[in-house]
Amino acid sequence: MNNKNPYNNDPLKTDIDGILEEVKSKPPDTSGGGVAEPAQEKAPPPEEINTQGKTKKWLLRIIILILLIAILLLVLKQCGVFDNKPPAPVVAGDLFPGGNAEDGPLSNMSKEEILEQMQKEADKAYFSFKINTEIVFKDGKSEGNVGIENPNNNVYPMSVQIYLGKDGAGDLIYDSGGLMPNQHIDNAKLTKVLSTGTYEALAYLYAYDPDTKVNIFKSTAELTIIIKN
Repeated sequence: MNNKNPYNNDPLKTDIDGILEEVKSKPPDTSGGGVAEPAQEKAPPPEEINTQGKTKKWLLRIIILILLIAILLLVLKQCGVFDNKPPAPVVAGDLFPGGNAEDGPLSNMSKEEILEQMQKEADKAYFSFKINTEIVFKDGKSEGNVGIENPNNNVYPMSVQIYLGKDGAGDLIYDSGGLMPNQHIDNAKLTKVLSTGTYEALAYLYAYDPDTKVNIFKSTAELTIIIKN
């Protein structure tokens, strides 16, 4: 009995098997009618995302810092901080352009007028006074020869206050009030009655600005006060 498969030598079967093997060996066609699955992008790792965020923050901070520095430099330049040029030396002829000044005082001023003007300027920086350094009183209630004078060459009003003690630390015993230039006080009473004796005292002399009434000068003079009876 013959057990061979009658299809083993069939040419049609051989062709079909070959076609099937060829189909299996080819990759699937995704360009034709089949539906291709969309490609999925791979997400970056968390470490890369954090690094990118930090970089952007630092860049923003650097830009803001540069802007602030630029604004500060502009403000300083407007204030003249960088204008450190040394001043130009002033020499004859450079004070005022086109000047036609001549040396000397005005031609129509006499020598006396020039000296008078110079004296006025000198008097503003000078102050003199007169006071008797030994004042004698008949008794504690009578007048004594204070001899206070504000000379006429002064330009400031003045006043005098006398205090007991060589250092003026005692009681106030006399106050002259105001004396204008070219005024004087020959005799005056003390503001405090003193008993018989000899006293050391200190006189304070004040000069005042005639417009503001502010004290601008002070001087002292040591005195001797004598009460006879």
